[in-house]
Amino acid sequence: MDLKTKLQNKSCFDRYVFEGFIALEFLMSFTFLGYIHVSPISITVAYIPIVVAACLFGTMQASILGIIFGAISMFKASASYVMAADMIFSPTMSGKPLNSILLSVGSRLLFGFLIGVIFSLIRRYTNKRKYFVCSGIVALLAPKIHAFLVFLIMGITFPESGYNFKNAFSTGISDIAVALVCVLVTEIFYYIYHSKRVREFKNYIDDSEKDSYKSGKLKLALFVYGIAILFITSVTAIYFAQRTSYMLDMHGIKVSSGVSMDMVHLQVQFLGATIALNFICVLILISIYRYLSYTKYLGELDELTGVMGRKLFLEYCREFHDKNKQKDLYRGWFLFFDVDYFKSVNDTFGHGAGDKVLKSVAAAIQKEFAGHGAVGRIGGDEFAAILDGDMTQEELEERLSDFLKTISVVPGIKKNITCSIGAYRFAHRYSTQTLMQKTDKLLYRAKENGRACYISEQEHIK
Repeated sequence: MDLKTKLQNKSCFDRYVFEGFIALEFLMSFTFLGYIHVSPISITVAYIPIVVAACLFGTMQASILGIIFGAISMFKASASYVMAADMIFSPTMSGKPLNSILLSVGSRLLFGFLIGVIFSLIRRYTNKRKYFVCSGIVALLAPKIHAFLVFLIMGITFPESGYNFKNAFSTGISDIAVALVCVLVTEIFYYIYHSKRVREFKNYIDDSEKDSYKSGKLKLALFVYGIAILFITSVTAIYFAQRTSYMLDMHGIKVSSGVSMDMVHLQVQFLGATIALNFICVLILISIYRYLSYTKYLGELDELTGVMGRKLFLEYCREFHDKNKQKDLYRGWFLFFDVDYFKSVNDTFGHGAGDKVLKSVAAAIQKEFAGHGAVGRIGGDEFAAILDGDMTQEELEERLSDFLKTISVVPGIKKNITCSIGAYRFAHRYSTQTLMQKTDKLLYRAKENGRACYISEQEHIK
């Protein structure tokens, strides 16, 4: 599998969630949300998104968040007003730049990688229920693992600080509280992420995101919005930094270059937090928009079979034509499926049996063709499908043969179930109505040939 295919197979929903975690990491690292101040010490909890990302996704995502956390802590330690003990995290303040980078970024990267590997191992060797329990145990130990790695590398890179790995083993009430918070947050995210409703929503997002025509304009709008927010927040940060210096000077308080740099430093932190908060808000708005679209989509599914209803299917066909307008080679398949003698099934076995047959037929069509386009129930016992891509006539006919074998036996129905099928391969831009008319003629030819068969026809490609 090449890199392009791997990227295409990545879940768009997971990407959105992970981007949210990146923004959350920025927000927590730049604000008090990531730090609990208990005089005279400050307890960090900004590593919790790393733990949750490791639990939900994997090693790479946790490592990326670890790098972000470390880089921000290194930047924050570069202000002149930080405590002496924190200056060793800054390359510009410690006197040992490489050691500080190793301590700030290296220790957090190592934490993300290690915690990601642990979660990956228990994910591989445990079932879902055991993973939930094991993930809670790992999350409980995560704060101590983080502290151990930081103090270990601190003792190696800055032995004069007086800290080493032994400092990680001291435990107080605050440590227990933070550990419990880490467990609670991790397990809540795990439970929500794996809930049935979220899984269904995830599948909807991943399927709809494949339609670049629908998402292209939204992505462009979000890009423009992001540039605008970056520009506005940057200008605002610079303005307030300058006006603060001016205001202090007007009150007779001389601002040195060092103090001025510290104010700029604080404004940069404010800028980072503001951008992260705006990004989170955008993701929330996108999620609301997507969820409303999802609920509308659910409302337009055929209630009995679960495939698209007539209105939704025809809308999909219209969008299919719109998104392929610019393609040099425009082609696909349009199919009609009609259950043979369906009325006799209802009359002989009852409507419950008829419903079971329709469900079975819809499931079989979905199995063969859902990954290549869309399937809809047009009405009564008639279904349709529109397929994108380069499926050959031989491949199509093989799938149709498999379909007819699958539906022939429906559990509980003492009757051989068959379908008449018309399949038309188009190579020009027709309206949906025209495609339906052309395919309908093939369907009736299949019925005239004795039913329980398919008639396929390819339009000549000039």
